[in-house]
Amino acid sequence: MRHSNKKLALAATAVLGLSMGAVFTPSVAHASMYLANYDTGVVSVADDSGNPINADLFTAAPGIWNIAVSGTNVYVDNAETGVVSQYTTTGALVNASLITGVSGANGMAVIGSNLYVVSFNYPNAELYEYTTAGTLVNSMLTPAREIAAYGSNLLFTADGSPTIEEMTTTGTVLNADMFNITGDGTDHPYGLTVSPDGSELFETDGPHNDPISEWDIATGTAVKLAWMPQTDIYGLAMADAPVPEPATLSLLAVGGFGLLARRRRRHAA
Repeated sequence: MRHSNKKLALAATAVLGLSMGAVFTPSVAHASMYLANYDTGVVSVADDSGNPINADLFTAAPGIWNIAVSGTNVYVDNAETGVVSQYTTTGALVNASLITGVSGANGMAVIGSNLYVVSFNYPNAELYEYTTAGTLVNSMLTPAREIAAYGSNLLFTADGSPTIEEMTTTGTVLNADMFNITGDGTDHPYGLTVSPDGSELFETDGPHNDPISEWDIATGTAVKLAWMPQTDIYGLAMADAPVPEPATLSLLAVGGFGLLARRRRRHAA
């Protein structure tokens, strides 16, 4: 009993120490993947191993082409209505019409406080830059159809191309041939996203229901072809999975001390 109480006290003290420290530094979090179904408008969430977390986080209007996640916000663009909507990562609707009038909305990405949306009307594509509050900042012609945030730049593919390229947010192409993704049988991706640590690219070929594949950005080699089965998933986005807040750790510590006190009272009786 004494050993058990001692271990419980040490564990509670350790957790409380973490929660009350001057600086709280959580360990590296796993990533969550947000998946948008074009036909149904359902947005689901999976973990970084492809296991389902939430099969229906929220349901938007059918026609979602792409999705972007930043902090606690989830943005979806609709290729049929030209509307960008904003939700929270818990599925609550924030703004059903954050941005309107984006004809042929395709690729989308968030970098800092800016939201980038591709308007594609064959054979032309235009990259729009907005604030995350929905204010238009800039627009430019671009070869990009699908985009993904990559540090302060964008990875992209042109229409019908399996080649991953890199450009600045002002449209300057930095690398026109980073690597090719034809190894998974995809002629060109319909959705791109980069892992939170910037090391891996995930891509989906929604209309053909080819499984999502994973690529090493530095080497351009496949990490895992057919990483995750999908049906009509056009848009995907990765974000850090939630980690316990200091307040949560404090509650755990208090609970541990409470359990220890209870044990001691029962032992004394």
